[in-house]
Amino acid sequence: MLKSLLKRFSAKLGYEVSSLTQKMKSNDPLEILQRLLGSESVRVIIDGGASIGDTSAAFCKFFPKATVHAFEPYPPFQERIRTKSLRSPAIRLVPLALADKTADSLMRVNESEGTNSLLKGDLEGKGSIYGDLLKEKGTVSVKTTSLDDWLDHMKIAQVDILKLDIQGLELKAIRGAAESFGKKKILVILCEIMFRKCYKEQPSWTELVNEIGRHGYTLYNFFDHQYANGQLRQADGMFFHDSMVESILGKGERHFHSFSKILKKV
Repeated sequence: MLKSLLKRFSAKLGYEVSSLTQKMKSNDPLEILQRLLGSESVRVIIDGGASIGDTSAAFCKFFPKATVHAFEPYPPFQERIRTKSLRSPAIRLVPLALADKTADSLMRVNESEGTNSLLKGDLEGKGSIYGDLLKEKGTVSVKTTSLDDWLDHMKIAQVDILKLDIQGLELKAIRGAAESFGKKKILVILCEIMFRKCYKEQPSWTELVNEIGRHGYTLYNFFDHQYANGQLRQADGMFFHDSMVESILGKGERHFHSFSKILKKV
């Protein structure tokens, strides 16, 4: 079923699906990135939507020489990240939300705080995988930044991995990094993609994937597939800058041996 879904999705975007024989059984995207990029070469990681810091800590494990900038605007989650940073000093808390501009905003705090967003939950939407978990129980004032503004302020010349899991704000964050993409500052994007609407004003998944592609990135694979009523509702997309694709595919052929999907632009 997933095979046919991916073919239909890719066809709509002008992609074709081809198989690749792999030598690695893991479906962990961080382990795959470690194999493809090398654990020693990754030095700067942006964890956009770090939540309680679990993914930031995992990045530290797979890429021990990297500094992980954990963007998290929700104060209770910030405290959890600070605790993790005591054990993993490479984690640097950034108490901001990634968006398309630097501004003051309101975060909607929901019944399930992992679904908190700057967007209002779409409780009536039939496609939502969250349902009543999106019920709003309050708001909190937060500050947003564009990635372009923040990288310029921090004088960071290159980001090896940009991870985005920001509950419907992914497209705005991508648009807020346009200058960095133009300068080829960002090598890899690992981005949550919602195939069904969960938030008001949430862009479609095709808008998001097309915007990433417009900046010169190729979709490599989907990970962490989540289903509801038999339908694919959410997954994480891994994108490589086009300048890296040939070398990455070559490494994939040497390192992987379980069946995988590679989506190449037609």
